[in-house]
Amino acid sequence: MACPYAALCKSLTGSTLLDIPITHQLDILTFLPGDFVNISASNAIFYPVGTIVDSEGKPTEKTYPSKNPNHSTITGFLKGGIMANLFWRAGYAPSEGG
Repeated sequence: MACPYAALCKSLTGSTLLDIPITHQLDILTFLPGDFVNISASNAIFYPVGTIVDSEGKPTEKTYPSKNPNHSTITGFLKGGIMANLFWRAGYAPSEGG
């Protein structure tokens, strides 16, 4: 997983690459149909080592151990009767030719 923001990747600030977008998206989602009435959530670390990228998005030689979940799921029902199944990932593992 490549990361241009070292502080967020290492969670030095208390936030991670997933915390921020998940929070904003859940705020928007629950604004219209209402809060979750029941919920199930899971997190996982699929990429145990991350690579810092430069300002052009190219990998550098710097890596770090990923201690933060980089995949998250939430499933549940909202007050408005909507069933939500949400999935986020912080990035993709590099592949040859990619």
